[in-house]
Amino acid sequence: MPGSLFELQIGLMPTDWEMEMKLPGTDGNIKEEDRLQTSLKNNYIEFSEYIKDPCIVDNPDLINEKYYFESALFYFTRNKLWQYCNEVNKKQILAVSRAVNLGSAHSKYTPNGLEDREAKTMKFYKMLCK
Repeated sequence: MPGSLFELQIGLMPTDWEMEMKLPGTDGNIKEEDRLQTSLKNNYIEFSEYIKDPCIVDNPDLINEKYYFESALFYFTRNKLWQYCNEVNKKQILAVSRAVNLGSAHSKYTPNGLEDREAKTMKFYKMLCK
């Protein structure tokens, strides 16, 4: 899901974390489309316990195949991101994007693709409000 609100920039992790990313039954590489904020092994384990499906740890493709939205809900709930979702405006979209992509809603940096996220969020919000 590159360029989406749930994109994670895991390419910046220190190399000594690489072993943590290896999952049982995989070659250890996390595919870009699986990056719904569940990219470290512990996050897969925690999500599998939350959703009550232990198969996720051995088969993380289930996130894209079966639990796409549930994984986003899990991430937003676990990281208390709903507090930034009371209104739909550029300020709130920026706060959520910073929290998801940069680790803090109060980061001084601007996440990549912010203009596209703003446009898509507003488009879908208007569609839902009709």
